[in-house]
Amino acid sequence: MARRAQLDTLPIDAVYGQVHESLGEILAALSRGERAGSLRRVAFVGSEHGAGATTLATCTALALARDLGEPTLLFEGNWTTPAMAGYLGLPPAPGLTTVLEGEATLEEAVRDTRVAGLRVLTAGGRRDDAWEADRGEVRRLMQEAFGQGSSVIADIPPLLSHPEALRMLEDVDTTVLVLRAGSTSKAQAAAATRMLEGAGLPVLGTMLNRFRADRFFA
Repeated sequence: MARRAQLDTLPIDAVYGQVHESLGEILAALSRGERAGSLRRVAFVGSEHGAGATTLATCTALALARDLGEPTLLFEGNWTTPAMAGYLGLPPAPGLTTVLEGEATLEEAVRDTRVAGLRVLTAGGRRDDAWEADRGEVRRLMQEAFGQGSSVIADIPPLLSHPEALRMLEDVDTTVLVLRAGSTSKAQAAAATRMLEGAGLPVLGTMLNRFRADRFFA
């Protein structure tokens, strides 16, 4: 057990330990949905940059693999601020951007992690907003990659700065909207909610990241 724990250790584990208990309801919903065959692919999306969608998506995938023994694919679709490779102790590439640029195959880019049952397709090297990707090809790769894990946790670019990300959400079963306490404004939260509702996309719920009762109810 000690040897396994050592091999399982990841750079994100300090954060994972802090948020693990908060993931209980999401894990329960995913477990019920998996048994029913109706909730297999879940996306995390922030209203704005820095909300914490990438962190919470990574922690949820870790919990699925570690706690439930669920074979899981973690997908990072946000190449302007990629972070998953660092969280998981992996080099940035190959990833989604290198596949889109023809420098790697999808089979090469979907990699094993130190956690048994958890595979990841990172965003690859960072690309700025001026970098253009074929959105149809992005969705095709998403659909192909999603077939490589019984459970899929996807990290999608923030809605308010990347409204085109709504199209990426059409390939998942449900979405978790991530807001950041003390940072996300009511107007931003409302705007992101309207975007999801207007597109007719199912929403599993909302997570308020970095909430501290002693700070907000002092």
